[in-house]
Amino acid sequence: MEILAFTVDFQTISRQFSAIADEIEKRWGSHRLVPYLRELIGKANDAGNVRPSEFPSNVVAAMEALSAKHESEYPTTASSAPEPEVMPAPEFDLRSSLEFIQINERFERLGSKIAVAWGTKTLSPFINQLLHDTRDGARQGFPPEVAKALFALMVRHDDLFPGMTLVASDIWTPKPPQT
Repeated sequence: MEILAFTVDFQTISRQFSAIADEIEKRWGSHRLVPYLRELIGKANDAGNVRPSEFPSNVVAAMEALSAKHESEYPTTASSAPEPEVMPAPEFDLRSSLEFIQINERFERLGSKIAVAWGTKTLSPFINQLLHDTRDGARQGFPPEVAKALFALMVRHDDLFPGMTLVASDIWTPKPPQT
């Protein structure tokens, strides 16, 4: 998952409509994003008719681009049955966990993003991206204790929320037989 805040389309929306940008960030990775964007740009009202958009054309184009990007990155969320946006946490208080405290003390913005994503499908891909260099060697990395805490939180999250885990695809993952 690309970090949403760095995309030009997201910045276009964020500059003019920060509340919508916040909502896009919350819904990224869920089945609720594309219908939300379509409703905003006037393509999904109850009658199915296109209505004039209330947004500047560059913002509409950015919403359409983000919608297409989301559908390509998360193809199953568009067609699958709705899943809960946030699952109830069984007997675990994220904010009082030692791993979270360790991360939040040194990287407060990161702690905030983890708290928002906790219990959603976006957490594991987000942490996985943080732990792997996707910037061709330009990522500085985290201190070892923070990297361990990030990984431990991801494992804890996956144990607590099995329906919200990152589904990895690689050359070693067996593919189902073709029928």
